[in-house]
Amino acid sequence: MPFGEYLPWRPVIEGWWEQFRSIRRDVLPGSDQGPMEIGGVIVANAICFDIAYDAVVVRQVQDGAQVVVVQASNATFFGTSRLEQQLRITRIRAVVSGRTVVVAALNGLTAVIGRDG
Repeated sequence: MPFGEYLPWRPVIEGWWEQFRSIRRDVLPGSDQGPMEIGGVIVANAICFDIAYDAVVVRQVQDGAQVVVVQASNATFFGTSRLEQQLRITRIRAVVSGRTVVVAALNGLTAVIGRDG
């Protein structure tokens, strides 16, 4: 998401457009992307279109993830084919990883996809 979590060159471009000031802080990447344990279940975590990249899920499955969860907020994709595209990619990810994938969307498509796609 361009400028959704990080505003590059903040001191320079923050004044260009008033909306840039609504991004109050910059989010920095973590040092590790491993699975989480939730209620005794090891969960691989992917955010929105990260599901399109093999390494995001594969490593977490190799580290023991039993299920994959994708959080999404797809409002910017309404009226485009990207909602369906992301769901198709997610179905492929379920098959490749051999794990059930749960897609939890604030808006857009929410789904539970079996490991057979």
